[in-house]
Amino acid sequence: MRPPSSETAGSPDLFGQVKDLEVLSDGRMAVLETQAKEIRIFGSTGEHLATFGGEGEGPGEFEQPLGMMRDAQDRLWVPDVSNARMSVFGPSEGFERSFPLHLMLFGWVWDGVMMNDGRVVKRSITLGPPRKEILRVWDDSMRLVDSLPLPPLPDFDRNDPPSAWRVRSADGRGGMVMGVPF
Repeated sequence: MRPPSSETAGSPDLFGQVKDLEVLSDGRMAVLETQAKEIRIFGSTGEHLATFGGEGEGPGEFEQPLGMMRDAQDRLWVPDVSNARMSVFGPSEGFERSFPLHLMLFGWVWDGVMMNDGRVVKRSITLGPPRKEILRVWDDSMRLVDSLPLPPLPDFDRNDPPSAWRVRSADGRGGMVMGVPF
């Protein structure tokens, strides 16, 4: 990834690399622009309202943000693997706090999901041997509280393999897309 240019860093109208977009409950949109390392908030009609973040190691700054999740209060949770933390932003207030988060995940888009009760779930693997697919569960302060084994992937036609699996929660309100691991 190249460093942000003067044209994209801090300019709400120019984008270098959009990694995630979340639509808030009131229709505002939050965009994670990872070249400039910013969260940009836009109104429901597209007007720029606020920018949070920036490159760095300080509170509310990013080195390698991987994506975003929105909680029930519309706060944005952003995992930053290089800073080893999960940062939380209010869509109007900006940076609120961060929690330690250690992941072995580089260059990928975050595929964790925020549940209604504040827990975060994310597909992962054990380092083995043997390596196993698991579902990691963190509480609302990003403490790892559980790891659940995942069933093996279903059989598929090797001449026409899928690119991803969609998994939905039992109530149909949550879910995640899991990339095929090959």
